[in-house]
Amino acid sequence: MLILGIESSCDETGVALISDKEGLLADALHTQIDMHRAYGGVVPELASRDHIRRAVALADEVLAKAGKRREDLDGIAVTEGPGLAGALLVGASVAHAIAWALEIPGEAEFAGFVGLGIPSFRTEWREILWRLDPAFWHRGFATEAAEKVLEAAFETYDFQEVVAFTSYWNVPSIRLMRRLGMKRDWAGDFNHPALPITHPLARHCLFRMSRRRWSSQFDDF
Repeated sequence: MLILGIESSCDETGVALISDKEGLLADALHTQIDMHRAYGGVVPELASRDHIRRAVALADEVLAKAGKRREDLDGIAVTEGPGLAGALLVGASVAHAIAWALEIPGEAEFAGFVGLGIPSFRTEWREILWRLDPAFWHRGFATEAAEKVLEAAFETYDFQEVVAFTSYWNVPSIRLMRRLGMKRDWAGDFNHPALPITHPLARHCLFRMSRRRWSSQFDDF
């Protein structure tokens, strides 16, 4: 088994490739010490932005060192915590991006990702999530990919329910959840724990898709 590990909890971006038979095959690390020195400590926003710039490049560097490709990976591990919320989110997003990369043949090798995750603040949930380059919005790509991910969730992984959530202001994502046939859980709306309660994006709406609801879409076929 070949596992790519990503660490982004604070002010260093670390990536390693591990084999269950051979152990550590390759690793790479980028430190942000010089960037934060002028401020006398770690600035969370700067740390997160630097992780975004470094993580994918470091992953590709590690794979190249080991003579492997992304297609060779059996799994991806990522730091869940403790750490800076934004920095941890970058690591998780990169892991999802590599695992569920969305390719647009003839246009882009990487246009974004659609995948499944487990929110650290509600580990009983199985979440469907997506991030796409704005250049590929409003073209049906997210809907098509999300339908395939839901199919995998219920048919391959045998999940009983998948949830999705987003800020009240994220209208495009809310519309996508509705197109997928997900049901709004009005009583389940919540304040995201990674954001201050006064933050304009803190309040989130919750949508659910049960296995039964998903299967019912195909009853007439």
